[in-house]
Formats: sequence, structure tokens, C-alpha cells
Amino acid sequence: MIRVLCFTLLLIFTSLGFARDAERPYQEDSFASALDTTSVFLHGYVHGYEAGFHNADIDIQMAHGFRDVSTMPEYKKVVDCPVNSGDKRVFERGFRQGFRVGYIDGMSGRSFRAVRSLRLAVAGLSTKSWSRSRRDSFESGIQEGYYAGESEGLHDGRTSSAFRPMEPGCTALDENVPAAKDADYCDGFRRAYSIGYSDGYTNQQDNPHVAVK
Repeated sequence: MIRVLCFTLLLIFTSLGFARDAERPYQEDSFASALDTTSVFLHGYVHGYEAGFHNADIDIQMAHGFRDVSTMPEYKKVVDCPVNSGDKRVFERGFRQGFRVGYIDGMSGRSFRAVRSLRLAVAGLSTKSWSRSRRDSFESGIQEGYYAGESEGLHDGRTSSAFRPMEPGCTALDENVPAAKDADYCDGFRRAYSIGYSDGYTNQQDNPHVAVK
């Protein structure tokens, strides 16, 4: 009887894993590698999101509760930064941010939603042929835009405000950061703001589907 029960549980856990894996289409096309030509931070983010979501799957199957992601070996040991993808520190920053979001989404029973929002954010964009200065400016905008959006989303979610997609301004979060406010910076800021806002807002909701846009 015990053997039958264990086998049944194994089948259930396996089927759950397959169902959630089916929500990860970026592994089956060139999307992940395409991020290499847009943003180092977002490239790290999608790898981290996958790792965090996977760890949530495991914790659910093992009947564990929420864990502090900063204590997880998978969070501490960032996957190797792809060759020539850019600044390793930026990649690691994106990875850890994605890991946190992916883990919370997975533990909250949400769908694997990162790819959809990233596809919209980087649609029609490639920085591969840009100069180093243009890419650096764009990357600064991506990072500041993401965190500005996350901060605003957290505020709106905590105050039960309506989800409000918006066209953000283009300003630095920290006046001590010498980020150039040129067209590339502002383009990156606006593209990443929507991702950060959705992440911040969604992870404050009781209903896991409220903020999925």
C-alpha cells in the first residue's frame, strides 16, 4: 500500500513539473540568446527567474513553505555569465532579481510569466551594433527603469490601488548616479519600467492573476 501511495505521489509531482515546464517557451527558441543583444541585466533576469521558479516547484513538491531566497545556494551561486554578454556584475544583479521574482511567483501558484513581459519590453530592439557608450547608457536606463517601476508597483499593490500601466518619465533614481539622460537611456528606462512595475504590483496581491497583463 505504501509503495503504491509513493508511486502515485511521484506521478503527481512529475506531472506538475511537466505542466509548469510547458510554460517556459524561451528555452525552445532564440529568445534567451536574443536578450544577449539587448540587455545584460534582462538576460540575467530571465535566467534567474527560471532558477527561482524551478526552486519553488521543488519546495512545493516537498511541502516546504516559503524560504528566504538569500540563503539558497542556487541564489548565491549565479549561473555563469555567457561569454561576451557584458558586465558580469550587471548579469548577476539581474539574475538575483529574477530569482526572487520567479520564486515568489512559483510559490504563489502563478504562471511562468516572465517571458511574456520581457518579449513585450524588448520587441523590435537589438543593441548589438551599438557603440559601447550607447549600450552603457541603455543598460543604465534598463536598471533604473526596472527598479523605479518595481518601487511604484509595490506602492500601488500595498495601497490596493488599481494596476495602472503608464508611460513613465525619464529621471535618475539617485542624483549621485552620473547616468546620461539621452534617448538610449530613456528608451531603456521606459522598456524596463513596465517589467518592474508588474513584478512589484503582482507580488503584493492575494489573487495571483490580478496583475498579470
